[in-house]
Amino acid sequence: RSKYENVEVVFITHDSTAKEVSEKDFFTKSTWGGTCASTGLELVNQISEERYHPSSWNLYAFHLTDGDNYDSDNGKYLDQHAKLEKIVQLFGYVELEPSKSYSSHENKLSGILAPRIQKNSRCVLINQKEDVFLAFRELLGAEKKSDK
Repeated sequence: RSKYENVEVVFITHDSTAKEVSEKDFFTKSTWGGTCASTGLELVNQISEERYHPSSWNLYAFHLTDGDNYDSDNGKYLDQHAKLEKIVQLFGYVELEPSKSYSSHENKLSGILAPRIQKNSRCVLINQKEDVFLAFRELLGAEKKSDK
């Protein structure tokens, strides 16, 4: 926001459904319920089509998650990701505290997504708060974690 004159940020939360929320709500309110991550990407695709056509906007999408998703939703998630990846300059997948997950699923989203991503997508894992800044620098291409 500090470098560009016309920046708009959209915040979306999801559990079994997705909705657009304020920045404050995004960072202060939790969602509860089953995780169908595809609903979040589907809403991003819908909002992009309606308000931020890629011929007029540079689009950047970031999915922050604990990595949990219903196994039955993984295929739809990959389909929505592939659609989104075609219109964004960068898709950043950020898995937060993967070692602290309460999930019993064997496959985290990063495991199913990483082999399928194209050159404009990046995946990072954040294990602790101190890793946040470096992880986003890595997503944006400024630094690799291995360069520390």
